[in-house]
Amino acid sequence: MEITLCQSIALQDHSVHLSLYKTIESNFLPHRGDFVSDSAFPAPYEHEIEKTVINYECRLCSVYFAPIHLEVGEDLKSHLKQFKKHGWIDQLFKSRL
Repeated sequence: MEITLCQSIALQDHSVHLSLYKTIESNFLPHRGDFVSDSAFPAPYEHEIEKTVINYECRLCSVYFAPIHLEVGEDLKSHLKQFKKHGWIDQLFKSRL
């Protein structure tokens, strides 16, 4: 099954919010409360799944984590670079027609 991991990063003052995605193939279906480890995640390197949405017809699963909240002044660009370095993208354009 195709699984899309969805991670948002936001500044505490809500001035910036972005979403990052990583698509993987797996025979294991993740569930709310499971922990996922990814080399892009800041410490702790495992993030708990808050929500999953499964489309059995299309064999797709979306996994959502709690947002990462950064203090104003933290370097958002370095976090974005870290995620992209590990295969995450900041826009998901994929048609399932």
